[in-house]
Amino acid sequence: MERMVTPPPGTEEMAVARESLPQRLTRVTLSELSGLRPGLRLVQLVVGFMPTAAFGRLRAGLYRLGGLSIGRRTRLLGRLEIEGTGDIAPNVRVGHDCLLNSPLYLNASAPITIGNHVGIGHHVVIITDTHHIGAAAARAGERVARPVSIEDGAWIAARVTILPGVTIGRGTVVAAGAVVTRDVPPNTLAAGVPARVKRELPT
Repeated sequence: MERMVTPPPGTEEMAVARESLPQRLTRVTLSELSGLRPGLRLVQLVVGFMPTAAFGRLRAGLYRLGGLSIGRRTRLLGRLEIEGTGDIAPNVRVGHDCLLNSPLYLNASAPITIGNHVGIGHHVVIITDTHHIGAAAARAGERVARPVSIEDGAWIAARVTILPGVTIGRGTVVAAGAVVTRDVPPNTLAAGVPARVKRELPT
């Protein structure tokens, strides 16, 4: 019978094992605080005092200061709810001449790219995080993040949910309440749960 040999611990594991309790608490606390994103939090605080549907371009400028990439003449009509893992602000890229209503939820663990001349209705949810299906004891298995892209000229109507890995084609309309689980081709109207192409639109 072959004997199992445990490999020696790496340098990092040995350093962690030698940590005192105060050192461990400091390391864990700093790790948790890194998720606070103070610059973005400050922008969110200021934007929270601004009336909805007013100061759309000023609001976009403030979010630029928080690290988001937002093009010229784009208007944000309310506060964005941005969450995710890692450095999420650079993952949000919005083109020029867009109109984004609120509330708008962006789960930006992977890049969210919104093209030029895009309209987004209220209560839209864009998600980049998902999980592999795990064993019976924990079905939400390993986390994975996949990017979402909304191409130029698209219109995302109210209460649409866009799931990870989806590309919505140029000039497409996604009808209110749809749940988009797969790519939508350009210049089409998609609707339903899950969203399906209902018809082609003129170019």
